[in-house]
Amino acid sequence: MRLGQRLAGRYRLEEMLGGGGMGEEWRGFDVELDRPVAVKTLLAN
Repeated sequence: MRLGQRLAGRYRLEEMLGGGGMGEEWRGFDVELDRPVAVKTLLAN
């Protein structure tokens, strides 16, 4: 994942909050509902 990337055309990644063995947590923004969200991504094996 990278800063500014959009997921599902709707969630914009704004800041990586943390990460570990299975994934990453991001502060994001839902551009359709105009509100902040938390996004957790799972890393591919």
